[in-house]
Amino acid sequence: MPNFFVAAMVFLRAVAFCFLCSRATCRRLNGESDKIQVDSEGIDDYDMAPEYMDVWTNNATLTSLESDAMGEMNEMNLGISDMTALDKEKLIRKSWLLEAQRKVNTEGCPSLVMWCQPSRNQFDGEGGFESILITREKGWADKFKVLSNSTNCGRVGFEVFQGGKLVSYHKNVAITTLYGLKSLREITEEEADEYDNEEDYENLEHCEWLRRRPFDMRHAVECVKHSQLCEMGEATAVPYGSQNAKDVSIAISKHGPTSLTFGEDSTPAVKIFADALEEKEREKLNGKATWETCIKLLCEYKGFKKAGLKLHPDRFLRMELTEKEKEEKTKEFKYLVNCKDSLKGPDGKELTLNQKEHRDSLCYK
Repeated sequence: MPNFFVAAMVFLRAVAFCFLCSRATCRRLNGESDKIQVDSEGIDDYDMAPEYMDVWTNNATLTSLESDAMGEMNEMNLGISDMTALDKEKLIRKSWLLEAQRKVNTEGCPSLVMWCQPSRNQFDGEGGFESILITREKGWADKFKVLSNSTNCGRVGFEVFQGGKLVSYHKNVAITTLYGLKSLREITEEEADEYDNEEDYENLEHCEWLRRRPFDMRHAVECVKHSQLCEMGEATAVPYGSQNAKDVSIAISKHGPTSLTFGEDSTPAVKIFADALEEKEREKLNGKATWETCIKLLCEYKGFKKAGLKLHPDRFLRMELTEKEKEEKTKEFKYLVNCKDSLKGPDGKELTLNQKEHRDSLCYK
Protein backbone atom coordinates (compact mmCIF):
# COMPACT_ATOMS: atom_id res chain seq x y z
CA MET A 1 0.00 0.00 0.00
CA PRO A 2 2.76 2.55 0.86
CA ASN A 3 4.34 1.91 -2.57
CA PHE A 4 1.02 2.81 -4.19
CA PHE A 5 0.94 6.22 -2.47
CA VAL A 6 4.57 6.94 -3.42
CA ALA A 7 3.81 6.09 -7.03
CA ALA A 8 0.72 8.30 -6.95
CA MET A 9 2.69 11.28 -5.64
CA VAL A 10 5.37 10.84 -8.31
CA PHE A 11 2.64 10.69 -10.97
CA LEU A 12 0.95 13.89 -9.70
CA ARG A 13 4.26 15.77 -9.64
CA ALA A 14 4.99 14.61 -13.17
CA VAL A 15 1.57 15.83 -14.35
CA ALA A 16 2.10 19.20 -12.68
CA PHE A 17 5.58 19.48 -14.21
CA CYS A 18 4.23 18.73 -17.70
CA PHE A 19 1.44 21.27 -17.20
CA LEU A 20 3.88 24.02 -16.23
CA CYS A 21 6.25 23.11 -19.07
CA SER A 22 3.41 23.23 -21.59
CA ARG A 23 2.48 26.71 -20.36
CA ALA A 24 6.07 27.84 -20.79
CA THR A 25 6.17 26.38 -24.34
CA CYS A 26 3.01 28.28 -25.31
CA ARG A 27 4.51 31.51 -24.02
CA ARG A 28 7.68 31.02 -26.02
CA LEU A 29 5.63 30.43 -29.18
CA ASN A 30 3.82 33.69 -28.47
CA GLY A 31 7.09 35.56 -27.94
CA GLU A 32 6.69 35.81 -24.16
CA SER A 33 9.29 35.32 -21.43
CA ASP A 34 10.58 31.85 -20.57
CA LYS A 35 9.92 32.54 -16.86
CA ILE A 36 7.13 30.34 -15.52
CA GLN A 37 4.66 32.44 -13.53
CA VAL A 38 3.36 29.90 -11.03
CA ASP A 39 1.79 32.39 -8.63
CA SER A 40 0.23 35.76 -9.35
CA GLU A 41 1.47 36.99 -5.96
CA GLY A 42 5.17 36.14 -6.01
CA ILE A 43 7.50 36.18 -3.04
CA ASP A 44 9.14 39.39 -4.26
CA ASP A 45 6.01 41.29 -5.25
CA TYR A 46 5.72 43.32 -2.04
CA ASP A 47 7.96 45.82 -0.28
CA MET A 48 10.02 44.23 2.48
CA ALA A 49 11.82 45.74 5.45
CA PRO A 50 15.64 45.91 5.16
CA GLU A 51 17.41 42.74 6.25
CA TYR A 52 19.42 42.74 9.48
CA MET A 53 23.18 43.00 9.08
CA ASP A 54 23.91 40.12 11.50
CA VAL A 55 21.19 37.91 10.04
CA TRP A 56 20.23 35.04 12.35
CA THR A 57 19.59 32.63 9.49
CA ASN A 58 23.37 32.30 9.38
CA ASN A 59 24.00 29.22 11.55
CA ALA A 60 27.45 30.37 12.69
CA THR A 61 25.99 33.65 13.94
CA LEU A 62 23.08 31.84 15.59
CA THR A 63 25.34 29.32 17.34
CA SER A 64 27.48 32.10 18.77
CA LEU A 65 24.43 33.98 20.08
CA GLU A 66 22.99 30.78 21.57
CA SER A 67 26.25 30.08 23.41
CA ASP A 68 26.33 33.59 24.93
CA ALA A 69 22.68 33.44 25.95
CA MET A 70 23.11 30.00 27.51
CA GLY A 71 25.97 31.28 29.67
CA GLU A 72 23.86 34.22 30.89
CA MET A 73 20.86 31.96 31.52
CA ASN A 74 23.01 29.62 33.64
CA GLU A 75 24.20 32.57 35.73
CA MET A 76 20.62 33.77 36.19
CA ASN A 77 19.34 30.31 37.15
CA LEU A 78 22.16 29.79 39.64
CA GLY A 79 21.60 33.24 41.14
CA ILE A 80 25.23 34.29 40.66
CA SER A 81 24.45 37.39 38.61
CA ASP A 82 22.98 40.63 39.95
CA MET A 83 20.10 40.95 37.47
CA THR A 84 17.01 43.12 37.79
CA ALA A 85 13.59 41.89 36.64
CA LEU A 86 14.05 43.94 33.47
CA ASP A 87 17.42 42.28 32.83
CA LYS A 88 15.86 38.85 33.31
CA GLU A 89 12.93 39.64 31.03
CA LYS A 90 15.26 40.88 28.29
CA LEU A 91 17.41 37.74 28.54
CA ILE A 92 14.37 35.41 28.48
CA ARG A 93 12.96 37.21 25.43
CA LYS A 94 16.25 36.80 23.57
CA SER A 95 16.75 33.19 24.63
CA TRP A 96 13.25 32.21 23.47
CA LEU A 97 13.68 34.11 20.23
CA LEU A 98 16.92 32.25 19.51
CA GLU A 99 15.19 28.94 20.22
CA ALA A 100 12.43 29.86 17.77
CA GLN A 101 15.10 30.87 15.24
CA ARG A 102 16.74 27.45 15.48
CA LYS A 103 13.38 25.85 14.72
CA VAL A 104 12.87 28.16 11.72
CA ASN A 105 16.38 27.41 10.43
CA THR A 106 16.07 23.64 10.65
CA GLU A 107 12.43 22.86 9.92
CA GLY A 108 10.29 23.48 6.84
CA CYS A 109 7.58 26.03 7.58
CA PRO A 110 7.01 25.83 11.35
CA SER A 111 4.23 27.83 12.97
CA LEU A 112 5.19 30.55 15.45
CA VAL A 113 3.68 31.30 18.86
CA MET A 114 3.82 34.94 19.95
CA TRP A 115 2.77 36.20 23.42
CA CYS A 116 1.63 39.81 23.27
CA GLN A 117 2.96 42.14 25.98
CA PRO A 118 0.35 42.05 28.76
CA SER A 119 -1.05 45.15 30.42
CA ARG A 120 -1.10 45.60 34.20
CA ASN A 121 -4.79 44.60 34.27
CA GLN A 122 -4.03 41.35 32.43
CA PHE A 123 -1.30 40.48 34.91
CA ASP A 124 -3.85 41.14 37.65
CA GLY A 125 -6.12 38.48 36.13
CA GLU A 126 -8.57 40.51 34.06
CA GLY A 127 -9.59 38.88 30.77
CA GLY A 128 -6.64 36.56 30.37
CA PHE A 129 -3.71 37.22 28.04
CA GLU A 130 -3.37 37.62 24.28
CA SER A 131 -1.39 35.36 21.95
CA ILE A 132 -0.96 35.05 18.20
CA LEU A 133 -0.48 31.83 16.30
CA ILE A 134 1.35 32.53 13.04
CA THR A 135 0.83 29.70 10.57
CA ARG A 136 3.22 29.29 7.64
CA GLU A 137 2.51 26.92 4.77
CA LYS A 138 3.68 26.31 1.24
CA GLY A 139 1.64 27.83 -1.57
CA TRP A 140 0.00 25.46 -4.07
CA ALA A 141 2.86 25.81 -6.56
CA ASP A 142 5.54 25.11 -3.94
CA LYS A 143 3.88 21.84 -2.98
CA PHE A 144 4.69 20.40 -6.42
CA LYS A 145 8.36 21.36 -6.41
CA VAL A 146 10.63 18.32 -6.40
CA LEU A 147 13.40 20.00 -4.38
CA SER A 148 11.58 20.87 -1.15
CA ASN A 149 14.54 22.88 0.17
CA SER A 150 14.06 25.41 -2.64
CA THR A 151 10.48 26.22 -1.63
CA ASN A 152 9.21 29.11 0.48
CA CYS A 153 6.28 29.45 2.85
CA GLY A 154 3.97 31.49 0.66
CA ARG A 155 0.86 31.28 2.83
CA VAL A 156 1.03 33.13 6.16
CA GLY A 157 -1.93 33.25 8.54
CA PHE A 158 -2.64 34.83 11.92
CA GLU A 159 -4.95 33.52 14.63
CA VAL A 160 -5.41 35.81 17.64
CA PHE A 161 -6.43 34.22 20.96
CA GLN A 162 -7.57 36.05 24.08
CA GLY A 163 -8.40 34.23 27.29
CA GLY A 164 -8.36 30.94 25.40
CA LYS A 165 -10.77 32.04 22.67
CA LEU A 166 -10.23 32.93 19.01
CA VAL A 167 -11.07 36.61 18.44
CA SER A 168 -11.85 38.67 15.32
CA TYR A 169 -10.38 42.05 14.48
CA HIS A 170 -11.37 45.00 12.30
CA LYS A 171 -14.92 44.72 10.99
CA ASN A 172 -14.78 40.92 11.33
CA VAL A 173 -12.24 40.62 8.50
CA ALA A 174 -10.71 37.18 8.89
CA ILE A 175 -6.99 37.34 9.62
CA THR A 176 -6.78 33.58 9.88
CA THR A 177 -5.06 30.53 8.46
CA LEU A 178 -3.60 30.61 4.93
CA TYR A 179 -4.65 34.10 3.81
CA GLY A 180 -4.01 36.20 6.93
CA LEU A 181 -1.16 38.19 5.40
CA LYS A 182 -3.28 38.98 2.37
CA SER A 183 -6.07 40.24 4.64
CA LEU A 184 -3.55 42.29 6.63
CA ARG A 185 -2.41 44.03 3.43
CA GLU A 186 -6.01 44.86 2.53
CA ILE A 187 -6.81 46.21 6.01
CA THR A 188 -3.69 48.38 6.00
CA GLU A 189 -4.70 49.85 2.63
CA GLU A 190 -8.25 50.53 3.85
CA GLU A 191 -7.12 52.29 7.01
CA ALA A 192 -4.67 54.48 5.11
CA ASP A 193 -7.74 56.38 3.84
CA GLU A 194 -8.88 57.10 7.39
CA TYR A 195 -5.71 58.01 9.29
CA ASP A 196 -1.92 58.08 9.07
CA ASN A 197 -0.88 54.46 9.59
CA GLU A 198 2.74 54.68 8.47
CA GLU A 199 3.85 52.43 11.35
CA ASP A 200 1.44 49.72 10.20
CA TYR A 201 3.02 49.81 6.74
CA GLU A 202 6.47 49.43 8.32
CA ASN A 203 5.25 46.46 10.38
CA LEU A 204 3.66 44.95 7.27
CA GLU A 205 7.02 45.07 5.48
CA HIS A 206 8.45 42.94 8.28
CA CYS A 207 5.50 40.53 7.93
CA GLU A 208 6.44 39.92 4.29
CA TRP A 209 9.65 38.23 5.49
CA LEU A 210 7.57 35.47 7.10
CA ARG A 211 6.98 33.99 3.64
CA ARG A 212 10.69 33.24 3.30
CA ARG A 213 12.34 29.99 4.27
CA PRO A 214 14.17 30.55 6.50
CA PHE A 215 13.84 34.13 7.76
CA ASP A 216 15.21 36.18 10.67
CA MET A 217 12.82 35.85 13.65
CA ARG A 218 13.31 39.49 14.57
CA HIS A 219 11.05 40.30 11.61
CA ALA A 220 8.24 38.35 13.33
CA VAL A 221 8.62 40.46 16.49
CA GLU A 222 8.30 43.65 14.43
CA CYS A 223 5.47 42.19 12.33
CA VAL A 224 3.10 41.60 15.25
CA LYS A 225 3.43 45.23 16.36
CA HIS A 226 0.87 45.93 13.60
CA SER A 227 -2.21 47.58 15.11
CA GLN A 228 -4.37 44.61 14.02
CA LEU A 229 -2.22 42.14 15.93
CA CYS A 230 -0.66 42.84 19.35
CA GLU A 231 -2.61 45.64 21.01
CA MET A 232 0.28 46.75 23.28
CA GLY A 233 2.82 46.53 20.44
CA GLU A 234 5.56 44.40 21.98
CA ALA A 235 5.53 40.60 21.78
CA THR A 236 7.64 37.63 22.84
CA ALA A 237 8.23 34.48 20.80
CA VAL A 238 7.39 31.43 22.94
CA PRO A 239 9.14 28.10 22.20
CA TYR A 240 6.91 25.04 22.06
CA GLY A 241 9.26 22.18 21.19
CA SER A 242 7.36 19.13 19.98
CA GLN A 243 4.00 20.31 21.34
CA ASN A 244 1.12 21.42 19.13
CA ALA A 245 1.61 25.13 18.38
CA LYS A 246 -2.10 25.94 18.47
CA ASP A 247 -2.57 24.22 21.83
CA VAL A 248 0.34 26.20 23.28
CA SER A 249 -1.00 29.45 21.85
CA ILE A 250 -4.42 28.85 23.42
CA ALA A 251 -2.85 27.87 26.76
CA ILE A 252 -0.67 30.98 27.10
CA SER A 253 -3.64 33.17 26.19
CA LYS A 254 -5.29 31.80 29.32
CA HIS A 255 -2.47 31.68 31.87
CA GLY A 256 0.69 32.99 30.20
CA PRO A 257 3.79 30.76 29.81
CA THR A 258 3.47 29.41 33.36
CA SER A 259 5.06 26.06 32.50
CA LEU A 260 8.38 27.77 31.73
CA THR A 261 10.30 28.51 34.94
CA PHE A 262 13.67 30.01 35.87
CA GLY A 263 16.03 30.22 38.81
CA GLU A 264 16.66 27.93 41.76
CA ASP A 265 13.15 28.66 43.05
CA SER A 266 11.55 27.82 39.67
CA THR A 267 9.96 31.25 39.25
CA PRO A 268 7.34 31.14 36.44
CA ALA A 269 8.22 33.27 33.44
CA VAL A 270 4.91 35.08 33.74
CA LYS A 271 5.90 36.39 37.20
CA ILE A 272 9.27 37.62 35.91
CA PHE A 273 7.47 39.51 33.13
CA ALA A 274 5.01 40.97 35.66
CA ASP A 275 7.88 42.13 37.89
CA ALA A 276 9.59 43.66 34.86
CA LEU A 277 6.47 45.64 33.96
CA GLU A 278 6.27 46.93 37.54
CA GLU A 279 9.92 47.95 37.32
CA LYS A 280 9.28 49.80 34.05
CA GLU A 281 6.37 51.66 35.63
CA ARG A 282 8.50 52.67 38.62
CA GLU A 283 11.27 53.90 36.34
CA LYS A 284 8.80 55.93 34.33
CA LEU A 285 7.47 57.51 37.52
CA ASN A 286 10.63 57.83 39.60
CA GLY A 287 13.53 57.46 37.17
CA LYS A 288 15.79 54.47 36.55
CA ALA A 289 17.54 53.30 39.70
CA THR A 290 21.26 53.02 38.93
CA TRP A 291 23.59 51.24 41.31
CA GLU A 292 26.01 54.16 41.63
CA THR A 293 23.34 56.77 42.42
CA CYS A 294 21.51 54.48 44.85
CA ILE A 295 24.68 53.67 46.79
CA LYS A 296 25.64 57.34 46.91
CA LEU A 297 22.24 58.39 48.33
CA LEU A 298 21.93 55.50 50.79
CA CYS A 299 25.44 56.14 52.08
CA GLU A 300 24.66 59.84 52.42
CA TYR A 301 21.56 59.13 54.55
CA LYS A 302 23.15 56.12 56.32
CA GLY A 303 20.55 53.68 55.05
CA PHE A 304 16.99 53.62 53.76
CA LYS A 305 15.39 53.74 57.20
CA LYS A 306 17.13 56.96 58.21
CA ALA A 307 16.46 58.44 54.77
CA GLY A 308 12.74 57.86 55.33
CA LEU A 309 12.89 59.89 58.56
CA LYS A 310 14.00 62.90 56.53
CA LEU A 311 12.31 62.38 53.18
CA HIS A 312 8.99 60.61 53.72
CA PRO A 313 6.03 62.95 52.94
CA ASP A 314 4.43 62.13 56.34
CA ARG A 315 7.38 63.89 58.01
CA PHE A 316 6.67 67.18 56.25
CA LEU A 317 4.07 68.12 58.87
CA ARG A 318 6.87 68.61 61.39
CA MET A 319 9.06 70.59 59.01
CA GLU A 320 8.92 74.11 57.69
CA LEU A 321 9.38 73.49 53.97
CA THR A 322 8.45 75.29 50.78
CA GLU A 323 6.37 73.46 48.18
CA LYS A 324 9.47 73.13 46.00
CA GLU A 325 11.46 71.58 48.86
CA LYS A 326 8.63 69.13 49.56
CA GLU A 327 8.54 68.17 45.88
CA GLU A 328 12.30 67.58 45.77
CA LYS A 329 12.31 65.47 48.95
CA THR A 330 9.33 63.41 47.74
CA LYS A 331 11.07 62.77 44.43
CA GLU A 332 14.25 61.68 46.19
CA PHE A 333 12.32 59.37 48.52
CA LYS A 334 10.51 57.73 45.58
CA TYR A 335 13.87 57.21 43.91
CA LEU A 336 15.20 55.44 47.01
CA VAL A 337 12.07 53.26 47.09
CA ASN A 338 12.91 52.32 43.51
CA CYS A 339 16.47 51.49 44.60
CA LYS A 340 15.17 49.25 47.38
CA ASP A 341 12.69 47.42 45.15
CA SER A 342 14.90 47.07 42.07
CA LEU A 343 18.36 46.25 43.43
CA LYS A 344 19.84 43.70 45.82
CA GLY A 345 22.09 44.45 48.76
CA PRO A 346 25.16 42.48 49.93
CA ASP A 347 22.87 39.99 51.70
CA GLY A 348 20.91 39.26 48.51
CA LYS A 349 17.82 41.05 49.88
CA GLU A 350 16.41 44.52 49.15
CA LEU A 351 19.07 47.22 48.86
CA THR A 352 18.68 49.36 52.00
CA LEU A 353 22.17 49.62 53.61
CA ASN A 354 20.41 49.86 56.98
CA GLN A 355 23.12 47.67 58.50
CA LYS A 356 26.46 49.26 59.31
CA GLU A 357 28.50 46.34 57.94
CA HIS A 358 26.79 46.75 54.57
CA ARG A 359 27.58 50.46 54.51
CA ASP A 360 31.18 49.73 55.52
CA SER A 361 31.55 47.36 52.56
CA LEU A 362 30.08 49.76 49.97
CA CYS A 363 30.31 53.35 51.18
CA TYR A 364 33.99 53.74 51.79
CA LYS A 365 35.55 52.20 48.72
